Parts: sequence; C-alpha cells; structure tokens
Amino acid sequence: DFPDGLYEREIAAYEWARLLGWDVVPPTVERHGPHGVGSLQLFITHDPEEHYFDLRERDDEALDVQLARIAVFDLTTNNADRKAGHLLLDPAGHVWGIDNGLSFHAQRKLRTVIWDYAETELPAVWQADLRRARDLVATGDAAAAAFCARLAEREIAALLRRCDALLAPTPGDVTFPLAQKVLGPGLVVTDDEVLDAMETAFREYKLVVEPGGAVALAAALTGKLPVKRRAVAVVCSGGNVDHATFARALARHRA
Repeated sequence: DFPDGLYEREIAAYEWARLLGWDVVPPTVERHGPHGVGSLQLFITHDPEEHYFDLRERDDEALDVQLARIAVFDLTTNNADRKAGHLLLDPAGHVWGIDNGLSFHAQRKLRTVIWDYAETELPAVWQADLRRARDLVATGDAAAAAFCARLAEREIAALLRRCDALLAPTPGDVTFPLAQKVLGPGLVVTDDEVLDAMETAFREYKLVVEPGGAVALAAALTGKLPVKRRAVAVVCSGGNVDHATFARALARHRA
C-alpha cells in the first residue's frame, strides 16, 4: 500500500541519513533512463554471501555499533523491509544499508531482522544528531529541503513523531530525583487494602479510581498515614481500571 514512486523513498533515505550525519545509506540520486525516472545508487563492493546474521556472529564491537545505529535509523524511517541481505560490509569495514524503498510510511510498518539491540540506550551523540535533524525538518530549514521534497506532509509528520518518541526522556529521570528531594518516607499497603480503598472511594465519594491511584487513600484509611487532628489532602488519580478488578473491589463491601 505504498504509493507509486518508491525511488523517491530511496532518495529520501539517503537525504535523511545526510541530515543525521550518518553514512549508512550509499549516495542515491534521481536519474532518467530508458524506462523512465528512478534512483541510482553507488555500488558498494561487498561479499554477497555475507549478511546481517554473519556480521552479528563476529562479536565485533565496531560492527555492533554500526548495526545498532542502522537499527535506530530504521526506527526513524519506519523501514518495512529490512532483510538480512540489505546490510553490506565494504572492504574498509563500513556497514551500509540498501533497499530502503519501503520506508517513511505514515502508518506503523516497521519490519526488520535487527532485534538484537532492543532496549539498548541511545548514545548522547546519536540523540543530538536525531534532535538536530528533526528540528531541521520541523522548521522547514533549507538544509532539509531535498529530503522533504520526496515525502508527503503526513509522512513527514509521522517521522517527527517517531523522532520525538526516541528522544523522550526515560520515565522517572526527572520525577524520581524530585520525589527523593521533597517527599517523606514511603508507606506500604497491601492489594486488599487498595481494593478496599477503591470500594470506599466509589461508595462514599462516587469516584472510580484505579489501583495505583488508590494507594494513598488506602494508607489513610488503614491508619498507616497519620491523619488524626490534621487537615490532609489525598490525591486519587486515574480511572484506568478493568471491569473485573473494579467488580472485585465493589464486592468486598457486600462480603
């Protein structure tokens, strides 16, 4: 379901790699030939019998870094066809990614053999490259004109969202240090106490509260949080609870 003109995406992949400053796609340009317009890509001298899984088995740190970076590149381009034979090792030890035509679709279509680097943290320098290239595209900078000319607006918007997702901070990186600084000691409540709190919140206050949002109320109701002779505010947040769990909470009062 990709639109006609896959050659445009081959060129877009090269232009995007240029914006990133990553030499992962061989130089690719538009050319007219006997059968019409298409893309022409620099030939990479390589061993055609060697593919991704062979390179992965080498246990070579320099190769690992290159392969991981191509995995990140494919995440940004939404590559729907990254096969093992699409990674070429040249005589200088540089890895190139070819056959990038099925990329940049606005819908999620990532399909790749490179899953070995899942949960690998992006180095700061790669994050900086992604942020710079993303901002060039988002602001319509002249440096990104050759890239943007090859894709539809919705495809560019989807690319920006993928970059934002990769650049999002790790959950807790900001909030946990703040919590350590300003919050007091923690309290522990049981699952049953949380269910009781959910039931009380619904029965007394007509609030539907998810288990995580009822923890503080559970601490107050069980006396683990000292509230006597004090004005205490308890935050009950989130109503994301499945029917079965909520039914269990309500049934506790009837029992």
